[in-house]
Amino acid sequence: MRVPHLKTLADLSPKQIDRVLTHARYLKQVSMPWLLPQQHNSNNKLRMPSQSLFSKSIALLFSKRSTRTRVAAETAATLLGGRALFLGREDIQLGVNESTRDSARVIGGMCQGIFARVGAHEEIEELANYSPVPVLNALSSLWHPTQVLADLLTLQENAHLFDPSVEPLVSDPHQFASAKQFYPLPKLRPLTVAYVGDSANVLHDMLVSFPRLGHKLRVASPEDEKYRAPKAVWDRVVELGCDKDIWWGKDPKEAVNGADLVVTDTWISMGQEAEKAERLKAFEGYQVTEALCREGGANPEWRFMHCLPRKQDEVDDEVFYGPRSLVFPVSDNRKWTIMALFEPRAPPRTTTMSDGEVKRDVRSPLLFECAWEVANKVGGIYTVIKTKVPVTVSEFGDRYCLIGPLSYKTAPMEVEAQEPHDPHLAGTLDAMRSAGVKCLYGRWLVEGAPRVLLFDTGSQYSRLDEWKGDLWNLAGIPTPPNDHETNETIIFGYIVAWFLGEYVSRQLSTAVIAHFHEWQAGLAIPLLRKRHVDVTTVFTTHATLLGRYLCAGSVDFYNNLQYFDVDHEAGKRGIYHRYCIERSSAHCADVFTTVSHITAYESEHLLKRKPDGVLPNGLNVVKFQAMHEFQNLHSAAKEKINEFVRGHFYGHFDLDLENTLYARISGSHTLWNKGVDMFIEGLARLNYRLKKAGSKTTVVAFIIMPAPTHSYTVDALKGQAVTKQLRDTVTEIQNKIGKRLFDHAMRSNGEHATLPTPDDLLSDEDKVLLKRRIFALKRNALPPITTHNMADDHNDPVLNQIRRVQLFNSESDRTKVVFHPDFLNSNNPILGMDYEEFVRGCHLGVFPSYYEPWGYTPAECTVMGIPSITTNLSGFGCFMQDIIERPQDEGCYIIDRRSQSVEDSVNQLTDHMFSFATKTRRQRINQRNRVERLSPLLDWKNLGIEYSKARQLALRRAYPDAFYGGEEDEQFEFSGPERMMPHSVPASPRFRTSGFATPGDIGTITEEMQGLSTSDYRGYPWPAGAEDEEEGYPFPLVMKVRSRASSIMSGASTPGGGKSNSLSEGDLRKADAALSHVHDYQANGVNGKH
Repeated sequence: MRVPHLKTLADLSPKQIDRVLTHARYLKQVSMPWLLPQQHNSNNKLRMPSQSLFSKSIALLFSKRSTRTRVAAETAATLLGGRALFLGREDIQLGVNESTRDSARVIGGMCQGIFARVGAHEEIEELANYSPVPVLNALSSLWHPTQVLADLLTLQENAHLFDPSVEPLVSDPHQFASAKQFYPLPKLRPLTVAYVGDSANVLHDMLVSFPRLGHKLRVASPEDEKYRAPKAVWDRVVELGCDKDIWWGKDPKEAVNGADLVVTDTWISMGQEAEKAERLKAFEGYQVTEALCREGGANPEWRFMHCLPRKQDEVDDEVFYGPRSLVFPVSDNRKWTIMALFEPRAPPRTTTMSDGEVKRDVRSPLLFECAWEVANKVGGIYTVIKTKVPVTVSEFGDRYCLIGPLSYKTAPMEVEAQEPHDPHLAGTLDAMRSAGVKCLYGRWLVEGAPRVLLFDTGSQYSRLDEWKGDLWNLAGIPTPPNDHETNETIIFGYIVAWFLGEYVSRQLSTAVIAHFHEWQAGLAIPLLRKRHVDVTTVFTTHATLLGRYLCAGSVDFYNNLQYFDVDHEAGKRGIYHRYCIERSSAHCADVFTTVSHITAYESEHLLKRKPDGVLPNGLNVVKFQAMHEFQNLHSAAKEKINEFVRGHFYGHFDLDLENTLYARISGSHTLWNKGVDMFIEGLARLNYRLKKAGSKTTVVAFIIMPAPTHSYTVDALKGQAVTKQLRDTVTEIQNKIGKRLFDHAMRSNGEHATLPTPDDLLSDEDKVLLKRRIFALKRNALPPITTHNMADDHNDPVLNQIRRVQLFNSESDRTKVVFHPDFLNSNNPILGMDYEEFVRGCHLGVFPSYYEPWGYTPAECTVMGIPSITTNLSGFGCFMQDIIERPQDEGCYIIDRRSQSVEDSVNQLTDHMFSFATKTRRQRINQRNRVERLSPLLDWKNLGIEYSKARQLALRRAYPDAFYGGEEDEQFEFSGPERMMPHSVPASPRFRTSGFATPGDIGTITEEMQGLSTSDYRGYPWPAGAEDEEEGYPFPLVMKVRSRASSIMSGASTPGGGKSNSLSEGDLRKADAALSHVHDYQANGVNGKH
């Protein structure tokens, strides 16, 4: 893999130069507030400078003295969290007892970059030839790229000096500290630049850069060839086509004619002291003065630059220290341009070979999607991956392959083994198998039948200690010996990185994208980055590790996000090593995404990287679609729940099933995170309000949360048994009565009209049997709360909460509680229903979660036409609140748990449940219809396009030359700072910051990149004006029913935001039309037409 050296600006394209300048300006704006006195940044609300050099060293290899370059380089490395290791002529063996070739290998093996200030340019060439890490030319006899980059940055920052129509750029660090956006560099008009003096390294880099950026150069130097450009330099000038915009003469007055900028440099460089007298005579008359420029006809507003150090021979004090001088701003900017070059990156991944032959095809890339739950059901990510497969397969076909760990328990039922048809893949697997790696390749037996590759982590356990040591040396991530999950993660990550590295070394024609989900799969990302493997990476976190732990501890999580000491909190909970893996995965990925706005907000503070976009979780809506039948399915499923309720509440059955509503909460057994405490408190208050209102409605609340149990309770089993006996007895007597009634009618022969009496139909034996069954229903105790014997009944948080509010299923209670601490399935002897059927049978789903990165449970309610209650701290709640004006009118109630007290949130939950309980049956039917109409919004056919956009963005960052290389791609030019990706930030620096943005700034990738015209995510407000009008706003792929002006400019897309205006029928018609447009777009744009 080619190492990305920088020897001269001739090595960079104009677009690459522009991106370096833009990034330097971005780093300057972010970093300068941190250099203010402490009182100015003690509020901890500043964006932290990128710590991408954390635990890394840059070797400053200086064989020539320097002030500006050394100070700029050392401070730049410090701001990036790394160390600049100064190696002067007297410090090391270079050129004395060791060759440059050997020194390059030695230093490159210990440091992550070499910043070299040398004499002859051949030293830079030799360092670059043998160094395994990037070599940046700080100065050589021929070139001085960092100085000219600083010149260019200063010119762009001061564009208003050359064009009065340009607004002056913000430059005050205090304004940077309070800024909520990036101040981009203004456009610089084409300039006429005069250079007066010796043809030295500064001029050489000007010759190969200024003309390509649209400026004209006029050079004056003595006629002697020693003062003109060397042949090697001029050949590069001609090769790049710059010579046509360069005038070269000997008269300095003629050179400055029409000049906007006058530049000079020292006439006597280090090593030329013996030629001082000769040079001073040759340059007589070349001193830059006001008189020279006035007589030569320079622009009246001309400006001056000098590289420094300066001698009075080249420029007089009037110009050097006068108002025309930009010398010291250029000197200051040297730090920021060097800092932009130091930002560690993998070698630029190219799509062309040196001979022009296409190397990596970015239009039809290969996709590997890696997750711990591929063909291995553990949690919710299994559902995400499995349901997304059909849309991904429709886009990629056999260019898509999933990667996961091999579970011998589940794999035989999940995967059909096959041999790979791709010869590169077959060769890779053969090589890994010969090294002892066991794997299974085949088709995953789900809809879409994607290719799947599962690795047996146990086959490489013998290398665990070796890989742990490598991880420590590579990233400084510690790993305890007895953490089985982390051990599995390390082995899996190293195997995946091994596989991808081996594969791309064989397959050289097509770009490869690797999409990783969660930290267990993400370890491969920093490994790929460090090894410079030519793979484009996307990392999606579905919930942060630290977020889960902090919320479970009942802390005021969201209001204190910016104040957490993440290292301390992770270490205190024994997850520091896992947190480091998660954080390094986020920082090293080309594109970092989350599943919701609220998780993006959390990730920005806890993982210290602002996500590039949001990828909402979808569902395979077709699976749940019942069209007009969904109401009938609800009735049928409700009748099964009725049967359970009759048995569970036998002996105290005072429920009118026609006036009974079923509410449910389900999920993991976490009281605080899932909002079970709030749900139970709300039920108690609902009970009081229903009794006070004299309501005849009863609400039976089901809590479906798996927890440790011993067995079913005797009461629960007995209730279902005696109810079944009663039903069987009644059915048997019913059949007998029917037979007797029929016989009596037949005996009449059509002549007698006497009807049978009850005694004729009901025998004494039947009466006795019926009475015995009725007496068996007698119960002295109240109906049980739980259906199972809990393993730790006394300490169970759910039961303790129920005891606290005293909801014991008494006859007078209008709310009843049933806690079912087990998964639902149709073979259950108590509640014999599958989960999906049970969801359909309930009237309302209640999910008042405090920590819910997405929330599939309310989404499932929506696609099955069941109203639900969720919160603005759940990803689903944020998503629905962001696209619907009054979601409660559509059967999606959203509680504000962000901006009000817990008491107010509980009251709001109670209000929603009471309002629902008082609806008529017709109103509930209408609401179910409205809920079901929202299901297309959650379909992967729409939301899957967000994944396509993320992959496109990753490719553009990884292969910029493929997208920014020609005039035809001008529309893809960045409008803001490019995110320079670090190798790794494994252990977090001890800063607490919140960055520029609120969660509302974190838009979906769709909002930023309409129609696949992908650009870096910025998070800046949309421009105001006519384009914000609703009628002119095309519905994006993540549909916004509200206008852009009201939803984004008002901040309504932030968690907890949103205005309250009614959703009219017209709005719904527009939504339906928009969704039709989305389907058309997908059919024409995504399936093969990139």
